[in-house]
Amino acid sequence: GEEAAGGSESGTTAVERRTLRRLMSTPLSVVCHLFSTMELQEPTFKEVVLMYRMAAPLEGNRAGPGGAGPLILKSFHDIPMADLEMIFPEVRITVKFQDMLVNVSLVLVALSAFVWTLMSGVQWSVEVITLISVLVGKVAQSAAGLMAAQTRYTGMMARALQAKSANSQVGLLMHLMESMEDQECKEMILAYCVLSGRGKSMTLREMDAACEGLLRDRFELSVDFDVESAVAKLMCEGLVEQRAGVLYAAIPLRQALKRLDTKWDNIFSYRDDGGDAAAAAVVVEAEAARAVRYQTVEATLQQSLAATDAERAQVVHRLREQQEDIAHRIDTLEGAMMGYKWRTG
Repeated sequence: GEEAAGGSESGTTAVERRTLRRLMSTPLSVVCHLFSTMELQEPTFKEVVLMYRMAAPLEGNRAGPGGAGPLILKSFHDIPMADLEMIFPEVRITVKFQDMLVNVSLVLVALSAFVWTLMSGVQWSVEVITLISVLVGKVAQSAAGLMAAQTRYTGMMARALQAKSANSQVGLLMHLMESMEDQECKEMILAYCVLSGRGKSMTLREMDAACEGLLRDRFELSVDFDVESAVAKLMCEGLVEQRAGVLYAAIPLRQALKRLDTKWDNIFSYRDDGGDAAAAAVVVEAEAARAVRYQTVEATLQQSLAATDAERAQVVHRLREQQEDIAHRIDTLEGAMMGYKWRTG
């Protein structure tokens, strides 16, 4: 189990960190607890929000203030305190000092053996060459093991980050906004319920003590309730009235529901469409209106064609009258020319 020691006045809780290094800090304690069972305890952050700005802008993006890069937002969940540095940007996996010391020692031994062989004038026998080859192989094996371990740790860290990553950028902002709105709504409901349940006016200090006591008794939570913010929002919504300067009282529940319903109805326009029957009626009305529009367009086209035909008939009639007039004049002119006596030589 978790052994926690907390201060009730400050509302904080201290969790003891139990690790192998702390429980077995000396060689004697290691020997004493060699065959015993110990319980480890590591404080874990339920949610961590990380915000940082890149030192330089990304390729193809515009630089931020002072030539810096973009602002990055990320959130993670269930992060142990020992792995907190794992979520920081630009984290590099380094080799442990103990492993590095072993490799450096092997390299120094190999170099010392090689230099001693050269300086002492020892002949290059099979035994000497074998010894130096073994040392060089051991150094290479140790270095390859370190590189493999570094690659393995990098992959494990990437998988852990992917599993514990929650949101980033816009998604994180939306999550924070929803969490903030949810928290403020709960504070308003709690403050109104306390005021309405008491049935009398209360001061801010009395409300704060009552809300914190309710949370402590019902849910075993020790929190610092922000009563000023909750009461200010309730007064803005018209759910709490201020009396005598320092006293506050909640309006009746039925009246509060009516005010909230009126405000909600004014924000969103609601219309009862009657279900499937009304939807079918709307479809029928739309089809009828479409048919009326088609008939109107057809009638308008017929009227236009009729008017065009009438105008064409009038033009043809005028042209025919002109043609008849011209033919009559030609006949008159021919008769006059036939009755004229022409004089010849």
